[in-house]
Amino acid sequence: MCIDKFKREVVFWLLPFCLMILFFYDFVLTTDIFADRDVLMVYIPMANYWRERLLAGSFPDWYPYDGLGQPFVGNLFGLAFHPLQWLSLALPAATGIKWGILLCFPLSFMGFYLFIRFFKISMAAAAMGALVYAFNGYSVSMSNNYPYLLALTQLPWAYWLTLRALDKTTLARIFLAALAFALILFGGETQTFILGCATGVFSIFIFRDSSKWLRAFGGYVVIMLMTALISAVQWGPSLHLMSQASPGATHSIDKALVWSLHPLRMLEFLFGGLTGNSSDSVSLFSQTIYNHHFSGFWARSVLITTPVFVFCLVGLFQKKRFSAFLGLMFVFCLLLALGKYVGLYESMRVIPLFRPFRYPEKLVSFLMLIVSILAAFGYSRLERMDTFSKSKCVFLMVGLLLSAGFLIFESFDGWSKLILNKITNLKNPIPETISAEIHDQSMLFQAISLVGIAFIFYLMRKNRNLAAVCSFGVITLLLWMGSRGIYSPAIKDISERAVPPVDVMQQYSSSEPPRFATMSVKLNSSITRDHPELTEEIQRMVNVFLLAGPYPSIFHLEPMSFYMPGASRRYRTIMEKTSRKHVFETLGPMYSGEFFTIFGADYAAFEGTTDRVLYEHPFLGALVVRNEGVMPRAYLSQPICVTSKEASLDMVLKGSFDYHRYTVVECPDENYLPRMTPDDVALGAVEILSREPEHVVIEVEALQNALLVLTDAYYTGWTATIDGEAVDILPANHAVRGVPVTPGKHIVEFKYRTPGLIPAAIVSVVTLILGVILSVLFWRRARRNADDLSVNKNVTDKEESMQAA
Repeated sequence: MCIDKFKREVVFWLLPFCLMILFFYDFVLTTDIFADRDVLMVYIPMANYWRERLLAGSFPDWYPYDGLGQPFVGNLFGLAFHPLQWLSLALPAATGIKWGILLCFPLSFMGFYLFIRFFKISMAAAAMGALVYAFNGYSVSMSNNYPYLLALTQLPWAYWLTLRALDKTTLARIFLAALAFALILFGGETQTFILGCATGVFSIFIFRDSSKWLRAFGGYVVIMLMTALISAVQWGPSLHLMSQASPGATHSIDKALVWSLHPLRMLEFLFGGLTGNSSDSVSLFSQTIYNHHFSGFWARSVLITTPVFVFCLVGLFQKKRFSAFLGLMFVFCLLLALGKYVGLYESMRVIPLFRPFRYPEKLVSFLMLIVSILAAFGYSRLERMDTFSKSKCVFLMVGLLLSAGFLIFESFDGWSKLILNKITNLKNPIPETISAEIHDQSMLFQAISLVGIAFIFYLMRKNRNLAAVCSFGVITLLLWMGSRGIYSPAIKDISERAVPPVDVMQQYSSSEPPRFATMSVKLNSSITRDHPELTEEIQRMVNVFLLAGPYPSIFHLEPMSFYMPGASRRYRTIMEKTSRKHVFETLGPMYSGEFFTIFGADYAAFEGTTDRVLYEHPFLGALVVRNEGVMPRAYLSQPICVTSKEASLDMVLKGSFDYHRYTVVECPDENYLPRMTPDDVALGAVEILSREPEHVVIEVEALQNALLVLTDAYYTGWTATIDGEAVDILPANHAVRGVPVTPGKHIVEFKYRTPGLIPAAIVSVVTLILGVILSVLFWRRARRNADDLSVNKNVTDKEESMQAA
């Protein structure tokens, strides 16, 4: 009996892995990697850099391959402390990220299943909810955004462990719940971490006995305190980065609302097929309804399917306070996710902790959590209903009418013609092929939903076990159909093999100073449509000319452009307040940038300058152009003292000084540095002896008082010494570093250590070690006490039986 039960358990826990293989067979069975959007642009390069540094025996404090450099540990997207990142240590970075993404789906399933089973519902209902949570359209869409997928994975685990800790409080349970919440932050997603911690407090009201609420609240406070201690190693450096970078809190409300859930996409919850599986239709649809330049949605799909909607209705209309609360939370999250179309999200920005949140559509993750809970409760209630229950018939009719109504409407091309053409303009109509694709997919989708709902309710009258299997199968099929085309695989070596522009850049970057930039004007999807045989190569080229993806870090090229949130606020301000052409012609040489990207109208300024073109791509209309007058990485200059960063910014933007000879320096007062000498007097020579990300050694032979300028980003955490004596680092040209030197030969060293990292790491490590040790000790003592009680009870029972005899 026990063996049979064990076999059933093994088979059941293999189920989520089988589902992962079903949904992502094109990754599991091949060497393809996830390479859509930020996976290729952020997470693969950062994982590769993290891996290289650790295998070389050093820890990455500084990341030099984005916007003149920025802190690595404080950047949450580096995933420096998340366990799944260890896959990128054992495997190549791209492959490690791939398997980390794939493992998120069965882990999501298992976490939600354990969480929802806490409410004493059936295995079938719990598995149904877990299926919806792990493989809904939004979750599959997040395969292109690793931290958000990690957050989705870890949230139900955190809730489940919290409920267990509050139900029966032990140190071990509190420790595990705190560790689960900390892993959300280690996974790089602050919004889910903050909202998860905030909403977790509602778990105390799940316990019906109000006398337990105060004890449960105290337990939750302890969990949060321990979470803060465990995650100190991450939030400490991140607070330092936020103080000098440009996090979400500094963005305007217009930028924050760029990706709001469009009201039309609410239909996609039920019916799917909003844009079909074509990237062209997604690009066209998103650019039309959102009226922005992005060629896609934040999430390609928000599908939950019509049968799941029916189960949600059943769960929502239970006479329980908990269901009413979930319904209110769903409405509240939906109104927030709609963003600019409702206005609630904008009004919530007055809350301080809410300001860093960007993109209302990110809140769809909480919508999906609520939907999955309601679906599990609803299916559990249907199982308990009488065979001919009136309520069951009502819900059956709602589901059948929804599917049948949409099927009839679409049979007359209602959705694909009427609605799509109404939301597009005449200049950019929906192509016939896209309309036909959406029509065919929608018809098939709703036909399966209609038959599936009818068959599920029929089987519930005959055999509930078969009904559970049928329900699971129908929803799996519909979600699988909806997931096709949401993600796009890429050839593995797209992140490893160089293309001709990279070869050219590497050749010139080995010189001092490097003198080139890249420009692009025709990066669009029509290229691959017109030249399908070149799709893979063009994809590589696009990433090179966008200076995105893994190319800068893997091939050790340091772009002036920035994409990561940790780029210095000083540098971002300069780059955002001027034109790209000005950056290329003036600021690029000033900051000795190896390369930069120029688009659109600025491209025309370089046409005809064939003597400066090092490489040109025939289809992309992209150039690698040699720049002139680029300053060395480190050089001596005459300082111009100003007393405020506003003054230095103004001088840099106006270009009101000769940067080849002078440098604007922020000084405590105008006489802080020695007076300038005549322009024709030589300043001396500089040689970089060693240059590592966190340690730069420079030999200076100064002929007079001067300023040594190192064109790496100015950030606190950097220290400098001259011949072993500590000196202050001054902001030079507003965004880089400078130290004053006196006449003579000197060795100048720059070192970087993440501020607060070591004490924060000590706090986290000590908390983890003590948590494990004390949990084991208390667990063993509890087991020993339980055994003693059992022995005493047996002795007492024996004595009583003897006395009775």
